[in-house]
Amino acid sequence: MSTRDFASEIVSHPDDPYPIYRDLREHGRVYSSATWKCQVLSHYEDIAAVLLDPGHFSSRGRVTNVIVREFPEQFLEQIKPMLHHYSRGVINLDPPDHTRMRRLLQKTFLPRTLERLAIGMRQTVGELLDAAAARGTVDVVADLAYPLPVSVIGDLLGLPREDGGRLKRWSAIIMEFQAVPLPTAEAILRSQAGIVEMRAYLRELVHARREKPQDDLISELVALEVEGDRLAEDELLSTCLTLLVAGHETTTNAPAREPRPHGLCDGRSAALREPFASRRSDRHRRPGDCGNDDPKRRDRLPLARLGESRSGPIRASGGI
Repeated sequence: MSTRDFASEIVSHPDDPYPIYRDLREHGRVYSSATWKCQVLSHYEDIAAVLLDPGHFSSRGRVTNVIVREFPEQFLEQIKPMLHHYSRGVINLDPPDHTRMRRLLQKTFLPRTLERLAIGMRQTVGELLDAAAARGTVDVVADLAYPLPVSVIGDLLGLPREDGGRLKRWSAIIMEFQAVPLPTAEAILRSQAGIVEMRAYLRELVHARREKPQDDLISELVALEVEGDRLAEDELLSTCLTLLVAGHETTTNAPAREPRPHGLCDGRSAALREPFASRRSDRHRRPGDCGNDDPKRRDRLPLARLGESRSGPIRASGGI
């Protein structure tokens, strides 16, 4: 395992970290980062092996482990709402709890839901591009990538369009404490405030849908039942919040005051550089390929950061 701590290099080159990623892939597989206080994997095969092994690598506490380790008990008492939130939800659980929630949620993400999402996405993209055409200029980040995900997911959930600004602001604030290796207490408290406010907002909508269901995903989640099992309100709120924040985070990896291109824009940029690779059909790839057989595309693959394993240090030699 290499002890090279490259976090400062990435922080110094936020708009073009890919040469650093390439160097990490070519010179090692597992790195110990003192700055991020975690171990880092740079090869797809190792990342996939970890994600598929909850017995050794737990998802519980993966977001808040560093906070629990580094901050005093008195502060942890202050942020109980945040710690509670990140102890719930399908992405923060291991089997069998994860299996139970996934089985429930699969009943809502059916072809009709995805088609509704696709229709909403086409409509929203059209509206954003029409507005850009009327102005005569377009900034792909500010005018398309930044507003698109929250708008589309908000429509899917059934949230009022006029609340889009609040949802983007909450999403950015919630992600703020995850944007740096070790957040400040002030950043953590701001993120907690965003979580508390967004959960209160979603709770009102959940109660309204119980009284008067509509044709939206929140109503479907409220009514969801499989063999007598239902989502608890806590689980429902965590699921809705995760959908909204994840949608925002795909295009922004900084606080709201400084949006920067992320997944959507990186994908468009890669497609412009490598049009043939971008047209390859995923149907012809085996699970696990992800195009990482192409060394040009390897540079674009993200790193995986791990907090703690259940079985001690991570080692890789041809695998985990």
